[in-house]
Amino acid sequence: MSNTATLSYTWSPVGEQPQIACKQKQKERVTGFGSVNPITGQLTVNFDKKGTYLTFKKHLKKVLAIYRDKSKIIMYVDNVRFHHAKKLKGFLDIQRNLEIRYLPPYSPDLNPDERIW
Repeated sequence: MSNTATLSYTWSPVGEQPQIACKQKQKERVTGFGSVNPITGQLTVNFDKKGTYLTFKKHLKKVLAIYRDKSKIIMYVDNVRFHHAKKLKGFLDIQRNLEIRYLPPYSPDLNPDERIW
């Protein structure tokens, strides 16, 4: 998705989606990390240029800081490669109050965070 497009108004036939040209000089990308508390609805988000184990770890640290008084945090994540990174294992082993559970492959309907964005 480009963040350089602007559109004030346009005409199109009824029932047809107008095509909008989004010219850009280089690839623009933002990865969003989001966690939702199903009890309170509180959303915790991080944005970064790329999704890697390091940016995911940064998000996990933010969640741990917000819920530092909780004895158990269970996070359900999808199966993107960096969620399974071997380099995260040492960090996750230290975090006794954080448990990562993986959703079945190709099941965004089971992820409540997908319905928020």
